[in-house]
Amino acid sequence: LQVVVNDLLLVSQTDTSQWIPYTLPWDAAPIDLSFLNHKPAGKYGWVVAEGDKFILSETGEEIRFWGINLSAGANFPTKEQARIIAKRLAQFGVNLVRIHHADAQWAERHLFSPQANHTRSFDRDSLDRLDYFIYCLKNEGIYIYLDQLVHRHFKVGDEVDAVDQLEPAAKPYSNFDERLIELQKEFSRNLWTHVNPYTGLAYKDDPAIVLMEFTNENDLFTDGLPITLEPYRTRLEQRYRLWAAENNVYLPSTPVDFTRKTDPLITFLEEVQRSYYQEMADYLRNEVGVRALMTGSNWPRTAALLASMRDLDFTDCHGYWNHATSDGSVENTPMLKAEKTVFDIINFQRVAGKPFFVSEWGEPWPNEWRAELTLWIAAIASFQEWNGLAMYTYRHSSEVPKNSSLSTFDSFNDPARFGLFPAAALLYRRGDLEAAQQKAALYIPEELAISASSPSAWSMPQTVGIVETHRLETALFQR
Repeated sequence: LQVVVNDLLLVSQTDTSQWIPYTLPWDAAPIDLSFLNHKPAGKYGWVVAEGDKFILSETGEEIRFWGINLSAGANFPTKEQARIIAKRLAQFGVNLVRIHHADAQWAERHLFSPQANHTRSFDRDSLDRLDYFIYCLKNEGIYIYLDQLVHRHFKVGDEVDAVDQLEPAAKPYSNFDERLIELQKEFSRNLWTHVNPYTGLAYKDDPAIVLMEFTNENDLFTDGLPITLEPYRTRLEQRYRLWAAENNVYLPSTPVDFTRKTDPLITFLEEVQRSYYQEMADYLRNEVGVRALMTGSNWPRTAALLASMRDLDFTDCHGYWNHATSDGSVENTPMLKAEKTVFDIINFQRVAGKPFFVSEWGEPWPNEWRAELTLWIAAIASFQEWNGLAMYTYRHSSEVPKNSSLSTFDSFNDPARFGLFPAAALLYRRGDLEAAQQKAALYIPEELAISASSPSAWSMPQTVGIVETHRLETALFQR
């Protein structure tokens, strides 16, 4: 890539035409760190949240997760591939995988039956492949973070309104619409009560499946997810007007514009968001019997979103340096030269008194500086005492590679990203880097957190750089 500025030619990408390609083989590892894992995963009981730690229930010991995502078709390998991949992941130091985008119908395989006109039943072959893969991962001492609603594309047979106009996962309407929530409950019940024939356990009864979120990157506070589609918008307005009447809040007779934030609107949306999370948690915990730890959503937005998750087991966050844009391009700049890093953004979601997980992080190819992040984030996670993290992503496909080319997010064969996993896993999982001795807190009072001025991860210049000098956490409501 070349750019001309003031008649000067600036080269923004190194010419690699004479370089010799070097990629990692999909079925081998240069080192074996599988001794770090206890096998099978779950042998020491359930992972529980105690204060801000993940604890093994039978031993009382803390556990940290060094993980990676498996995306879309990568969740459904053949049985032979499943054994090889699970072993390779353990050899690279991985002890958790996040099952992500398993509901994405753009993948070569997904959970739903491709012949059905609805998304209310599972494809038998895909589910069998996932079952066996989870069995192999468990045997290698690798725990599971099981996503729920990520990219489900609702169909006519699902009997939802405006089905042809809904975004994937019905964002953001799946956070409040009764029919959409009913379908989410059905999906989760069917998945968690499904008995894996290879482990002999229902997913809900398997202590190797430890974490879950209700919905991925989906909430009522994100400007990029406007509440405009009918009849969903009108239904939410009716609910808002009832709430306003009960709380002595004046609303004009004109239609409510949910893109214009006001203090009453944010207070209402926070209650709606929290109610949705609580409804899902109560249903899965008390009616279905799910014991995995639960969170709501997982990206840095505002303190109001954090407030809505106050009653859940842990908080989660996503963070990227130079994430690919909608046209697929990636900015080629190093984070080492930046004043504000991705860690400043990520750590905003870390709430005092709760475990904290980073379920997506990355610096995508072809950024030439991408090797900077793997060891760096392992060091920050150790210094901050984060409880786990999962890189995005291992692969998006289960097909055996036909060539050695790299891709934007797939890291399984990239020596600059995945090649550094063993060193990072040792650093983080063994505690090679000492935790911060000095602590700091970002105090956000309730009246500010749940308001039109609710602070975000990007509006806190006073916290820039603190994550590399102090243990920092967000203190909601209480100092």
